[in-house]
Amino acid sequence: MNARNAPAVTLVFGVLLILLAVGFFVATGSSHFTALIPAAIGLPMAVAGGLAFKDNLRMHAVHAALIFALFGVIGTLMRLPKIFQGGVALPAVVEILLMGVICVVFIVLGVRSFINARRDRAAAAAQE
Repeated sequence: MNARNAPAVTLVFGVLLILLAVGFFVATGSSHFTALIPAAIGLPMAVAGGLAFKDNLRMHAVHAALIFALFGVIGTLMRLPKIFQGGVALPAVVEILLMGVICVVFIVLGVRSFINARRDRAAAAAQE
């Protein structure tokens, strides 16, 4: 991810989380509303991705999306003890772990993007 494609990447990861939630909600017979939790993370990420297409909002919007992804990782980590105790049904385990992986990948891409942007700014300042 870089500054040019950050809005699109953010939007895609938000939509992935929404699709994950809707898919598992439908797959569980539309009776388990907790299956929609990834959408609660993905929707604000997708909105932030849309806002990031404006140059003056890009950095703040992607930071906001990263915060929501961090909430997704924290939520996943909080469920791990119950998963290991066997108190969670298999579809929920799969969904929770997928949400965690999607969020971690987005965070890694975002952090790398910010590190590269800082490095590029420092190199440009050194050339002046």
